[in-house]
Amino acid sequence: MSARDFLWSLRWRLSVATRRLRGIRGDFEQGELSARAAALTSRWVTRWPEFAPSPTGQTHLHSRYSGEFIRFHSLPDAGTRPFTPEEMVEAIRRHMTALEDLVELAGDSTLVVVAADWGRNDLFGAWSRSVFPGSWPWLSWRDTRDEEGDPLTYFWVTPVTELAKLKHSLERVVEEDGQIYITDDGMNWLYHPYDGGADIYLTSIDDANTLRARHEHWRPGD
Repeated sequence: MSARDFLWSLRWRLSVATRRLRGIRGDFEQGELSARAAALTSRWVTRWPEFAPSPTGQTHLHSRYSGEFIRFHSLPDAGTRPFTPEEMVEAIRRHMTALEDLVELAGDSTLVVVAADWGRNDLFGAWSRSVFPGSWPWLSWRDTRDEEGDPLTYFWVTPVTELAKLKHSLERVVEEDGQIYITDDGMNWLYHPYDGGADIYLTSIDDANTLRARHEHWRPGD
């Protein structure tokens, strides 16, 4: 293990220990029963009826939304974490630029972050609660293929009024390999960032083509 990998692993383990000592949990008994929860579910089902939230994205939908799907790389060499400081700056710059473009194209600056989290028995559990402290519990998703432990994934929602406020959180998501979806209030697009890049789904093929043209050099070569 390289020194950089060791330091990243140590930092991650310390963050896990801190969450556990503070009693922060990523699971919940029941999602919030409220008007905002019902409205979010209704908008999601209306806009993305075939796209149920899951912790790893819905790769089988790439063909369903082929014209409206885009994949960007975080770095020129398609690198993944742990990043050097310079690589992190470039990765976050690309994420923020793509999100700025999506906000501009859709004309909707009110954003929603949906973060996937896990139960207490998972070392990764509660990661999103420290990254998005103002989140509220939305719904849980059961992975029927998981035969061990807790098969449930818990989704927490955070409203974001200014895109600039997401920058630090995106750094944490990339550092910790967190799983989130970002969308606008009208759910005109879904942005799924990860350390190697981002998967983007749009409801408008014209907006998708515009975004591709703006950042052609960020796209995979294959």
